[in-house]
Amino acid sequence: MQSRLCHAQAETPSQASDARDLIIRVLSVRKVAQWCDVTESAVHQWIRRGSAAAPVPVKVVPTIARGAVDDGKDFDLGILWPDMRGTTAARFAGGRP
Repeated sequence: MQSRLCHAQAETPSQASDARDLIIRVLSVRKVAQWCDVTESAVHQWIRRGSAAAPVPVKVVPTIARGAVDDGKDFDLGILWPDMRGTTAARFAGGRP
């Protein structure tokens, strides 16, 4: 039972270690692709080719934030774009829970 609790805690967006972890484990590549109107392959390319300063294209950060908030998830946007550290997806997307 204790391992289930640890597993559940590890899946919260705030616990994501980086953009790759957030997109693959927490948000899902399929959902991010749908929100951004791109293929899943494109999302995999972003997280494979992105740098520490720009893990995903900046133009998709607002779309991912809105999609995540609409899906009931919130996270620090600094995971996807380090210059936005400290701003949550919910706050950026207009305060929706």
